[in-house]
Amino acid sequence: MGFVSDLAATTGQNEQALLLIVTLFSVFPIALFHRFVLYRSSPALQHVFVIAAGIALTCNVFGWFDMLVYAMGPSLVVYAILFVAGPSSAVSSVVFFSLLAYLLGCYTMFSSEDYDINWTTVFCVMFLRITSLAMDLADGKRPEEKLSRDQKLFAVKRFPNILEYLGFVWFYPAGVKTAVHVTTKTTLNERQVSGQVIC
Repeated sequence: MGFVSDLAATTGQNEQALLLIVTLFSVFPIALFHRFVLYRSSPALQHVFVIAAGIALTCNVFGWFDMLVYAMGPSLVVYAILFVAGPSSAVSSVVFFSLLAYLLGCYTMFSSEDYDINWTTVFCVMFLRITSLAMDLADGKRPEEKLSRDQKLFAVKRFPNILEYLGFVWFYPAGVKTAVHVTTKTTLNERQVSGQVIC
């Protein structure tokens, strides 16, 4: 038995919920390491670190198979769709409705009589992040004069490479993917890895 199992047995709490809480707190030392060691290093290195940390943290709580198959798979499919079809309002709608149908189907398949803490918890936030990126990319292709103030603020003009995309999707400080939705501009923009903003 590990530390979390022993703590759950001692306190009478749900082991999965305690594991999630411990993992949420582990984000702080990881973020400090990122800030004081990797900050202003090469963007590629920072993206790889963010991806590795995000995957490791979420897989620690929700399991490797579930996260890499059920969550990573759809995120890579969406990247391929955006890459091949190009960002547009129609593609954003396809991404939104496809991921929504997938998420609702998974909720139905994996639900139980109790409150569940499983990979769908994470994918709900990933769904928000991925669809917002698709919409922000579509806004980045539209003429500036046709955009609202918010659309101008969050529009992404340059299509991200795969490291930038996965770094955005698996961004570990986003509450280990359970509640916090960070805007596309905050995490995809070059300012994050160039040292102009703190992650």
